[in-house]
Amino acid sequence: MDFVDALRALGRRWIVVCLGLLLTAGAGFYAITVVATEYQARAQYVLLLPSSSTGSNNPTNPYTNLNTGLIFAASLIASDLSTKTVARELVEEDFQSEFSIALGTSGGPALDVIVKGTDRDDVLETRDELLRRFDDELGSLQRIPGIPQSQLIFSRTNAVDPVAEAVPGAKRKALMLIAAIGLVLTLIAAFTIDGLSRRRSRRTAEAGPSLARSTPPARETTDQVPAGRSAPGEPELAERGRAARGPWSNRNR
Repeated sequence: MDFVDALRALGRRWIVVCLGLLLTAGAGFYAITVVATEYQARAQYVLLLPSSSTGSNNPTNPYTNLNTGLIFAASLIASDLSTKTVARELVEEDFQSEFSIALGTSGGPALDVIVKGTDRDDVLETRDELLRRFDDELGSLQRIPGIPQSQLIFSRTNAVDPVAEAVPGAKRKALMLIAAIGLVLTLIAAFTIDGLSRRRSRRTAEAGPSLARSTPPARETTDQVPAGRSAPGEPELAERGRAARGPWSNRNR
């Protein structure tokens, strides 16, 4: 089936196409009213060494004193707080929003936190709870006897969203998915119904001439015989002829 045949088939089944489009539009409108708006809040958690880590006589800017040890500590915090146990604990504490934790794209000792959910307040509360747990995890990592005070890692937050912003793509994705599914189902229904109808019409057209060829022609009869009686034989027909000529027919022969 080429493009022109497809258009002709859709034209023949325009009722099915219109019905499918109406149902798709109705499903899209329902999705807009039902699908909740999704909100998002971000934050960045940065690990740094104190200025005195390089010695009291030669203090260093913490942002220039970055080493692989800080990146390793950040990865440990991300691994510990990305477990299913932590996710269950947050749910038990009535934090319902989803979150993701990953090392910063800059390659430094930073953690990017993204929290998403349908409750704006819960999104912010979940983000803040994760930042608090970051501090607790950093403290537990450094509870090792003998660590110099000047080498203790500290943290600070960066790019903290003051409010949870609405994510515009949630409803758009739902509409696109519904439109794609509705269009595909409409085309399948239209082509299927058109194919079945055309095959049924073809079988009917082929069965007509074959039925006419197989039916024998009716025999023509001159005498109509009433129902329930058999056709008269030759002796009976001769007797009827003599009765019709009368009693003088034999005498004049």
